[in-house]
Amino acid sequence: AFSNTAYLEVRRASVQAKAIAYMMQEENAFPPKADLNMDLDMFFQCCCMEWSTRTMLSIAAATLANGGINPMTGERVFSVRYVRNCLSLMATCGMHDFSGEFVFSVGLPAKCSRSGALIIVIPGVMGMAVYSSRLDRNSISTRALEFCKLFSAKFNLHAYDSTAEAYSEGSVENKIDPRRYCGTRHTDISEFLSACAHGDFNTVKHVLNYKKLDVNICDYDKRYGIHLAAASGKADMVRYLLKSGAQVDSTDRWGNTALSDAERMKHKEVIDIITHFIDTGEILQVLKRVVSDDSVQERDSDMSPIPVQRFSKS
Repeated sequence: AFSNTAYLEVRRASVQAKAIAYMMQEENAFPPKADLNMDLDMFFQCCCMEWSTRTMLSIAAATLANGGINPMTGERVFSVRYVRNCLSLMATCGMHDFSGEFVFSVGLPAKCSRSGALIIVIPGVMGMAVYSSRLDRNSISTRALEFCKLFSAKFNLHAYDSTAEAYSEGSVENKIDPRRYCGTRHTDISEFLSACAHGDFNTVKHVLNYKKLDVNICDYDKRYGIHLAAASGKADMVRYLLKSGAQVDSTDRWGNTALSDAERMKHKEVIDIITHFIDTGEILQVLKRVVSDDSVQERDSDMSPIPVQRFSKS
């Protein structure tokens, strides 16, 4: 809906907006053929549209969070470029004079209204709309602003939250990351094994270092990450896994090792890496490094096979 009464009042009283627009025109901030008066009228009309929080504002926020695609209909409403520009403006000046403090304390793109409505966009995750009519001295809804602060304190969604710190046990923040699945051990294993097969170093390092997954984890067929990397011919990944403590002699349910997988698939570089690793005694160096790691408990002196739990990157 559109409030013509509000439009006429905003058009009459928005002296500051007009002053800023003319200063920008003086600095050639607009395209050469732009009609400033027409653009101002369009801006004032947009400010006077009437939206419902539940069925309209929240969907608009979710559309921006979804890269410009309406999540309810699947239709593209905004181009990716416009969404990027819009979110950039929301992050830098969407909360009026409070924008700097907001991005510091909350760290999310947001846009407030003097009506008491406020939308928050979490790119790739969700969009939210909050409404409460009581305003503070910055013309921002008091309760909506408090909600944003509590939300940012609870969830690991601030643009500059340290992912490593949030994932670590005993973190001061100890925030919840809703982007991670609950009870994700099986998901993490699947993610890790798939990354090994595809040579995805970022995912492998993330799972091993942040999620503390054992490098010698396997699937139901006892296929380890090093099996999949070797069978796929990912030489650099094989080298990384070996240096991270992957057991070179581990066998799957059919008795295959990483070396036999590489030989069967004729990946010569992988064969050379594994053979060199075994022949030069690097495996003993890796084992010694594991034993000396503070996170590994002391083992018996009989040098029985060591179930590796965690490795530091070499």
